[in-house]
Amino acid sequence: MRLQITFPDLTLKDSESDIPLSLFLHNSYDMSEGVRFYFRAIRAICSNGMNSGEMLVSYYSKTTSGWKLEIFKEKLGQVRAHFPVI
Repeated sequence: MRLQITFPDLTLKDSESDIPLSLFLHNSYDMSEGVRFYFRAIRAICSNGMNSGEMLVSYYSKTTSGWKLEIFKEKLGQVRAHFPVI
């Protein structure tokens, strides 16, 4: 499973432009992939799927290890340093 949520009202301001914040969540139903989520500000996505932007926060855990919502809350707090509006 892959889920991407883009928040167009939350933008990271850098020297080139304003980039919207996106949350990416990856997981699998058959334990073939670990739990992974990351917050990125994506500048552009090419037709071949390659993208450019800035990685803000990432997290990975094996599916068998599990993960807790507190970890997500902690990572969101790290993202908040970049976006005081959150």
